[in-house]
Amino acid sequence: MILRRPTFIRPLCRAAVQVVRPVRGVLGLAVGILLALYVLAVCTTRGQLTENAAVLGSDSAHADPAWAQNALATIADDRSLFIAMAVVALLGWQQRRLLVGAVAAATMLAANISTQVLKNLVFVRPDLVLDPEVGTGNSLPSGTVTFLLSTALGLVMVLSHSPVAPPLKFILPGVAIAAGCATIGLDWHRPADVQAGVIVVVASFVIARSALARLDGYTTLDQRPMLACLIGGGAVTVLPWVAVALAPVFPGDVTAHGTLVYFVSIVVVAVCSVLTVAPLVSLLGRTAVCTPAERSEVGDDAAEMALQTV
Repeated sequence: MILRRPTFIRPLCRAAVQVVRPVRGVLGLAVGILLALYVLAVCTTRGQLTENAAVLGSDSAHADPAWAQNALATIADDRSLFIAMAVVALLGWQQRRLLVGAVAAATMLAANISTQVLKNLVFVRPDLVLDPEVGTGNSLPSGTVTFLLSTALGLVMVLSHSPVAPPLKFILPGVAIAAGCATIGLDWHRPADVQAGVIVVVASFVIARSALARLDGYTTLDQRPMLACLIGGGAVTVLPWVAVALAPVFPGDVTAHGTLVYFVSIVVVAVCSVLTVAPLVSLLGRTAVCTPAERSEVGDDAAEMALQTV
């Protein structure tokens, strides 16, 4: 008996290449940011000391409210992702944008799977700093942040034509970023975990935007806005860790300054998350964006059609 390769594999692979190709520069940059975060924050002694100081500093700065711990525990439940995906898909159907809802729900699933694969199978945390008060297992990227932000961006995508879209574009991602920062204060995650989770989600929705453009019949996608988005956000994300690694003076006992390290970490994580997510939010309501070369070829009228929302 001769086993034949299923006939759908080749067209599926070809379609995947066509979706990823227009945004390969953005994805390459996202991978580079993730690797830089991992190397600088996780694989160096200074990085681990700084992250441990931030976690321990949160204990000195404030108590952990029980309601916040319970809320995070509820959100972290595996069933929450599938409920959120169903809500996004149903909203897409209700808004008569079923394709957008399906792509958004699939992107949420892909982002969360990617985070779990990276955290449990790819990234390993070396035992450079042993502190009994801080766990030694790898927690980068943050699954909680990935879930919260992917849900927020999925809702923004399907509701981009709704009357409530303008405030939701700011409120939903803002709440997700604030909750991500709260995971540091509640000892759920280290600062770099939150930053990496944001990068995973942004990269996933860049692919989603490219997929919608392809399904809409456009063959080109101007990735310069997204490159600018990740360059700005990535710089703010990585440069603090470069400064930690290269600083000529480093405290022998950085945990003695834990409270300061904690508050600085919260500010840095919040700023880098906003700078990375905000440009993407403004683009999620659109699919294809003509490049300047394409605009000159197809004419202004056709180019304006390519700028219309789905």
